[in-house]
Amino acid sequence: ELSVRSFILNLLLEILRIQENPADSRTVAASESTLMIAPALDFIEKNYMNQFTIDQLAELCHLSETHFRRVFLQTMGTSPLEFVNNTRINKACVLLKTTQESILYISEQVGFHTISSFNRCFSKAMGAAPREWRKQTLFSEGKSEQGAVSIIEEYKGWL
Repeated sequence: ELSVRSFILNLLLEILRIQENPADSRTVAASESTLMIAPALDFIEKNYMNQFTIDQLAELCHLSETHFRRVFLQTMGTSPLEFVNNTRINKACVLLKTTQESILYISEQVGFHTISSFNRCFSKAMGAAPREWRKQTLFSEGKSEQGAVSIIEEYKGWL
C-alpha cells in the first residue's frame, strides 16, 4: 500500500512538472508542497486524539523535522502544532454541539491531557471558553428554531 501511494505521488509530481507553466510556478510549488506533507495531514486527521511528535510527522513525509516545519508552514500557513490543535478544537466543537458530554470528557476525547490547555487553546481559536461557546451555540440554534416555528404558526392562520 505504501509503495502504491508513493508511486501515485511521484506520478502526480511528474504530471505537475510536465504541465508547469512559468506563470503557474507558484501554484505548482504549492501543489508539490502539499503532496510532500500529505502523509502527515492524513495521519493528523486519523490520529488527532492521540499524542505524537512533530518528528514522527516529519518521518512520515521522509523529511527532517526542520524542513518539515518549514514546508508545513509555507503550505498550510500555520505551524504543525497549531494545525493539530485547531483540528482538535474543530472536533471538540462538533462534540460540544452534538452531545451533552462534559467538557473534561470532550477535551480528553480530542487529545488534550489537561483541561487548562484545552480551555486555553479553545478560547484562543474560538474567542470564548468552551462552556460559553456551547451555551451561545445552543441558544442561537434554539432561538432560530423558535423563530421558524413562530413564523410558520403565523402563516398557518393565513392559509
